[in-house]
Formats: sequence, structure tokens, C-alpha cells
Amino acid sequence: MTYLVIGLTALATAFLTLFSGFGLGTLLMPAFALFFPLPVAVASTAVVHGANNLLKVSLLYKEINFKVFVWFGIPAMIAAVFGALSLSYLAVVTEIYHWQWFGINFESTSLKIVLGGLILTFALFDLSPIKSRFQFNPSWL
Repeated sequence: MTYLVIGLTALATAFLTLFSGFGLGTLLMPAFALFFPLPVAVASTAVVHGANNLLKVSLLYKEINFKVFVWFGIPAMIAAVFGALSLSYLAVVTEIYHWQWFGINFESTSLKIVLGGLILTFALFDLSPIKSRFQFNPSWL
């Protein structure tokens, strides 16, 4: 049953982001984190991201702007490698703080704090009216 819930969640969020263009990591990673350890949840989200991107390319390949791909996509792929290295570094750091609430044990690690902060920042930015003021010229790519 757990795998069915995870699979349906991944499918639904991938479908939603096909039209919106954003949100896969913001929606899916926390859902995966409910079922898996955080490094596995991040890696699983990356796999769904990759599959989702392959699907988008196969469906929309005629619309690819190759200038954007070269100036944005390739550096993004390189940055993803550094992100994965950062994840592996943060994943081995031991807990920072431990507490108990209603008989349930909780712990904070540097990875949980960093990922939680990033998700919170991106979610607040998506909800913020400031986002609409960000219009970048393609030369900034």
C-alpha cells in the first residue's frame, strides 16, 4: 500500500508540474520524506525529476530553445553534481538537536535544516507577490 501511495503521489505531482513548470521538488520531496530517510527522498525526487524531464523532452522536443538549453540547462546539470556532493556531505553529519513530543522522538540534522529552509523559502517565494516583479532578459541566461 505504501508503494502505491508513493507511486500515485509521484505521478500526480509530475502531471501537475508538466503544466505549471515548477513545484515537483517542493511537493514531492516532502511526501517522499514521510516514507524514506531524507537522502533517499531527495534521490528519489531526482529520479522522478529525470523521468519527468525525459517525458517533457519526448513530448515537446520541437519547442526546445537550444540557446536556453546551452546557457541554462548545461550549467544546471553541472550545478546538480555539486548539489549531489553537498547532499552526500550533509547526509553524514550527525544530529544537532533531539527532542520528544507526545512520546514521539524527533531529531534535527544539518540536512533536515537546510532542506526545510530551502523548501520554505521557495514556497514563500512562490506565494509572494514579489515573484511577479522578477522579469529577466534572456541575455541574463
